[in-house]
Amino acid sequence: MAKIDPKIWNDRKFCSLEDDAKLSFLFLLTHPHMTALGAMRCSIDGLAAEIGWKGSRFRECIQVLSAETCSMICVVEEDSFLWIPNYLKYNAQEAPKEDLEWQTVFSFLPESPLWEEIVPKSLEILKKKDAYQARSFAIAASSSDKYFSGEEDLVSQHFDGGEVSAQTEDGLSLPPTPNKENIPYQEILTLFNEILGAHLRKVRKISPAREKALRARWKSSKERQNINWWREYWEIVWNSSFLLGRNHRDWQADFEWLLKENNLVKVAEGKYLDKKPGESLTSMSAYEENPFVREGIVV
Repeated sequence: MAKIDPKIWNDRKFCSLEDDAKLSFLFLLTHPHMTALGAMRCSIDGLAAEIGWKGSRFRECIQVLSAETCSMICVVEEDSFLWIPNYLKYNAQEAPKEDLEWQTVFSFLPESPLWEEIVPKSLEILKKKDAYQARSFAIAASSSDKYFSGEEDLVSQHFDGGEVSAQTEDGLSLPPTPNKENIPYQEILTLFNEILGAHLRKVRKISPAREKALRARWKSSKERQNINWWREYWEIVWNSSFLLGRNHRDWQADFEWLLKENNLVKVAEGKYLDKKPGESLTSMSAYEENPFVREGIVV
């Protein structure tokens, strides 16, 4: 939910606006369709109709707010796209923390040349607010087809070695966040792909969201702090026809679902194992010994 900082009434630019322009800006700030990025898909005439104004009256306010001398909003009308450049500066605490959530925000918004301004500006703001959040945003932006910088991906550009390295608002450097807990993220991912990759969607990388989930599951129990526990866990999944998609809904479990605490407990306890002999794909000994089974050729 967007919050209006009381300091807005100390802003000379805002206070110099006519009342209609002030009201229009507050309307945009708090619009229910405004995304966490401070951008939304909209039409000027449609917005005017929402507050019962004539199109010409609202359009005049938009022109004032987007004028070069004001620059409180950016509008690309042919793309039905509106952006408030400083929105994140005052609402970063309400913004997504994970790259998958940021990807959802990107998907709601139209393609536009405006992205070439939005992404660098937003990343600059987030790096000063929350380094982890900024890295998640960079991952989402790099994987989105809405933005392309023409250079290497944003994570490599702004975070050395994929580690967080940013500054606070006070200008103090934030140290990188290496894997101090020695959690074998990559080994767990590799085991998942080796055991389940022929039947479930493979995992290509450890995103911040996946890293967070794995860390929580790893630290929640001593027995889980062993790579062999994770091997056995993926093997349990492999022996469940239901989790692999053999059910009336054609539903399959995925890496994220399997890492949720409630689901992990139920899976590890055997709730989803085939109850009748012969219902599972085969035994794990067959998995170990038969390369055709491992590749999903024999099922």
